[in-house]
Amino acid sequence: MANEGKFSKSRSGAVKPEAEEIEILNTDTPKPAKKQAAPQSDPRKSGKKKKRKKKKKANRTITIIFYTFYFVLVAALLAGLWFLHGWLTDYLTTYEASQPTTRCQEVFQEHFADPDWKDLYAMAGIPDTAYEGSEAFAAWMDAKAANKELTYVETSAGLSGGHKYLLKLDGETIGYFTLVDQAPNGAEVADWQLGQVSLNYSYGQFVTIESSGDITVYVNGVALTDDQVIQIGTTLAEDYLPAGVHGPRLYTRYLDGLMLEPEITAADAQGNPVEVVYDEAQDLYIVRTEENTITDELYERVLATAKTYALRMIEMASKQELGKYFDTKSASYKTIVSIDPWMQEWFFSSYEWGDEMITGYYRHSDDLFSVHVELPMFVTRTDDTVKEYKVDHSFFFELQGKTWKCINMTNVDIRQQTASVRLTFKTGDTVVFTNIYPQEAATIQPPMVTAPEGKVFDGWYRQEIGIDGSIQYTLVFAPDETGEIKLPAGTKLEPMILYALFVDAQ
Repeated sequence: MANEGKFSKSRSGAVKPEAEEIEILNTDTPKPAKKQAAPQSDPRKSGKKKKRKKKKKANRTITIIFYTFYFVLVAALLAGLWFLHGWLTDYLTTYEASQPTTRCQEVFQEHFADPDWKDLYAMAGIPDTAYEGSEAFAAWMDAKAANKELTYVETSAGLSGGHKYLLKLDGETIGYFTLVDQAPNGAEVADWQLGQVSLNYSYGQFVTIESSGDITVYVNGVALTDDQVIQIGTTLAEDYLPAGVHGPRLYTRYLDGLMLEPEITAADAQGNPVEVVYDEAQDLYIVRTEENTITDELYERVLATAKTYALRMIEMASKQELGKYFDTKSASYKTIVSIDPWMQEWFFSSYEWGDEMITGYYRHSDDLFSVHVELPMFVTRTDDTVKEYKVDHSFFFELQGKTWKCINMTNVDIRQQTASVRLTFKTGDTVVFTNIYPQEAATIQPPMVTAPEGKVFDGWYRQEIGIDGSIQYTLVFAPDETGEIKLPAGTKLEPMILYALFVDAQ
């Protein structure tokens, strides 16, 4: 054939036509004719120049306005984001700080972690007394809180809408503080601020002061008055004094309702300060004057007299040695030399003295004083057992020439008083009546009291406060139908504060 094609063989064995030699006829779609480009004239030959299209320039004003607006908008957006971030941060900080759990910690750290008890005293509204104020409270709390941890714990605030926190001192509740919301109505965030501060306090301390003569007694710088005098008496020394010589007139003052042990001072009639000492055995402050303060010289004379008497009673002192200290014409001297000794000399091997107590000294005149002596003596017997003997006597000394000698000795304790005592009758904290009664009174007419509705009067009770602060009442007087109190024979009144108690009516 004239149009016989050429074929080549592929690697796979298939036969394929050679591309450059194959012509494929498409009888269905005619092949479009090629469009010949129009001949272009050469402008250099035609002599005509081609006109360039001018590029349109941008409006400078519009550009400036656009970019100004753009940058302002971006800056405003950034400023807005920065402001929003700051506002949100402040809001969250304020919100967190306004939460009670956070605020109570801040309040505690500010006022209680390192407490200024004077400031807290004022914040709690604790009233001053005539004798004590914030300084006494601060000293009391400092002592109470020493080496203890102060903490707080939330408790129910009731219907107040606030928050209440108990103050704990090693587990003991000593008060509380509250938080109150001071934000205006409708505020989104609460404003918790310190509300009420309450602190527990105790006026459980009291003092008793004894003085003689015209003495003014001061408690923390405040003078006591006759209202604090609970007893006026004379000692039993009065019964042993010569005619015309009198014993001391003693005034016992009592003051309670104190927070701390107070400072006790005193002055004589001329305003001169006088010494005040504390007698621990009697739990009593004693105002010392020349009349009731023994000198060292007299102290040694009294002690030597008591020791000589004791030695005489074990046959270790002669009559002559006893006569150096006793008036040999006195009944006491004659009695001592005539009575049997406590122990004969041959029955013991040694002796020694215990600690002496010389008290109750009073100078009745320039040449007469009385005193009480307690002096133990321990005697070791020949079988090595020890026997205690004790001088427990009152002595009266007289100045004879230049020497003080004992003119009387008795085993009666002349420090004991014959006195009138104050009874104070109260309902609650209110004093209904107070008066001074003879110590050996047979009857007392107490004040009449009106029982509350549904109650009846039960009697007059004495109040006792325990170490833990608990209060107990003990019945002292139960008046009869007439309201009179009849005292059993031999009763000796003592100063008392009596409380009217009531019970339910049957």
